[in-house]
Amino acid sequence: MSAKANKKHPSGKRTGPAVSGKMVRALRMHSDFACANCAMCCTTPWPLPIERETFERLKKAVETGQVRSPKPAKIGDLLAEADGSLSVIGAHVQRDEQNRCLFLEVENGNLCAIHRQGGSDLL
Repeated sequence: MSAKANKKHPSGKRTGPAVSGKMVRALRMHSDFACANCAMCCTTPWPLPIERETFERLKKAVETGQVRSPKPAKIGDLLAEADGSLSVIGAHVQRDEQNRCLFLEVENGNLCAIHRQGGSDLL
């Protein structure tokens, strides 16, 4: 099912595909998702996959300093590149010892460093 998200973040900013004008496929229960800075997705035990195209953009942003993790690290420590050339998954975001995404800014109100520093179009 295709859906364009037109949801607004609590900050009043638009979130989701409507920002970049991209169509996405999502389950109906996820089609209107908007981050509320609760950190639930960022602290769950399941992998946080990143598509190959997004991985390349994010890797470049980290390498050039456009995006910095609250826990400074090398790109390989932040993003674990996926194996398998046929997979659409390019990488998984690494987690800290408390199972938190390394881009989660707990001290900054549970903001995502990628979104805050690079904008939603980076993802």
